[in-house]
Amino acid sequence: MIDDEGNLVQSNADQSPYEQEYHEVIAIMSKMCRHMVWNNNPINQDRKLQLDDNEVLELAPRIWALSVEYEKQSEEDRGKCFL
Repeated sequence: MIDDEGNLVQSNADQSPYEQEYHEVIAIMSKMCRHMVWNNNPINQDRKLQLDDNEVLELAPRIWALSVEYEKQSEEDRGKCFL
């Protein structure tokens, strides 16, 4: 699992594999969004953060897989993970 800063952390054994994947994807997306906000601030024009193209491309199928599998999840997991 990845934390809000993009660091690998111990996964929570209480979470289903779906919920673990969901939180990992959300953490990666949040990091990318923070970088985009930083890069769009005029003050930061000379010190933009690099966005990894491969990381962006990797997210699309993972988001798609989460959306396809969402309806198959338990009511509890659907309550914890929204799309």
